Amino acid sequence: IMGIPGIVMALILALTVRIPKSPAPPAASDESASAPSSMLSVMRHLLTVPRYRWIVLGMIAYGAAYSSFQTFQPSLLKREFALSFSEIGLRLGLLQGLLGGAAIILGGVTGDWLAKRDPRWQLKMPAIALLVSGPLFAAAQYAPAAWSCIALLAIPVAALSFIQPPVFAAVQDLAKDGERATTTATLFFFLTVFGVSTGGLITG
Repeated sequence: IMGIPGIVMALILALTVRIPKSPAPPAASDESASAPSSMLSVMRHLLTVPRYRWIVLGMIAYGAAYSSFQTFQPSLLKREFALSFSEIGLRLGLLQGLLGGAAIILGGVTGDWLAKRDPRWQLKMPAIALLVSGPLFAAAQYAPAAWSCIALLAIPVAALSFIQPPVFAAVQDLAKDGERATTTATLFFFLTVFGVSTGGLITG
């Protein structure tokens, strides 16, 4: 049931949005003509690109941290502050839903604005956001009260959403025509298999 809005959105995008053609690199027109099409060959090609490898490593760490937060933060709030699961769900739901949704939009707008001035901001901006939020994330775990814990979590939770648009935009810049979806899928593969699925286990 929760996947239905995504299917509807995908249909709307398929009918209304045209995928732009990206110009081929000056010295790679022949290579572009024989671009790999299978997921495995696209993955092998992308892993030869240093920028993509760093993005993958960063997103694996991001996925592990996000998974750990989702797994252990509710139990900490219940154990330390005796909150009910409904109270925890309301607080974290508002943080991740309202604040996270606003942060995604802000991250996209800010990322585009900065990237026009220097493309390196696509990755510098997420790095700075996570560096700032790290100490606040740690401080939240030692907060003396539930309200201060939630308040300290606000910026880190927003940062987890804020960084997504510029990172995925940077990955799309590396994609060849006809490989955009596969390029994003390979990043999600690494993010999920090596990041999200291991974060809770390692932290536990």
